[in-house]
Amino acid sequence: MIHFLRRTNIRSSPSLSGTILRTTQQGETGQLLSPTPTAASGHQWYNVDAGGTTGWCARVSAGVELFSIDAEQSQLDQYKDRELLALMIAGEAGNQSLAGQVAVACVPFKRLVRQETHYGLSLRTILLRPNQFSTFNGDHWRGFVGRIPDFLLLADLAIGGLLSSPTASATHYCRYDLAPMPDWSQPRYSIFLARIGEHNFYQEK
Repeated sequence: MIHFLRRTNIRSSPSLSGTILRTTQQGETGQLLSPTPTAASGHQWYNVDAGGTTGWCARVSAGVELFSIDAEQSQLDQYKDRELLALMIAGEAGNQSLAGQVAVACVPFKRLVRQETHYGLSLRTILLRPNQFSTFNGDHWRGFVGRIPDFLLLADLAIGGLLSSPTASATHYCRYDLAPMPDWSQPRYSIFLARIGEHNFYQEK
């Protein structure tokens, strides 16, 4: 995660001539899409996702730092998309049946198909968007790094579109015994699809 320290322009390209797609406010958060900056126009430009807008912004302008990068975010940058997905499966459903693991693995792709900016527009941004997948809350993910190899095959099948989810169209899931249940699980927001193991699966309306 990155934290915007000041109003920051998100541009369509790593250049001062790039179109301003939006301007973040101080205190907003976003995701760093690549740890390696691009040098142009006398600045170091980073590819970011800010509030669903994907673009470029300089980290420093006129000697002023515009955003900071969480240590956890920079640590996760070392993992490829397939490894992040394997890590998510391990953290979210590593103790579930194969059907439960497949159902969980397919959820990010159901979000990706919908192309809605509040989810993110790439697998990486969908997985790492704050407060979406509990594996990536804080440093919780560190406890599952050792299990990445166990779920790489499943991650590769999901990325290749070769998995058929038993929930068909689930965009969300949560433990069936959560109390209270999250607001998004209520009938006015979501359609209940199935319970598989410890998880209820839902499709956002």
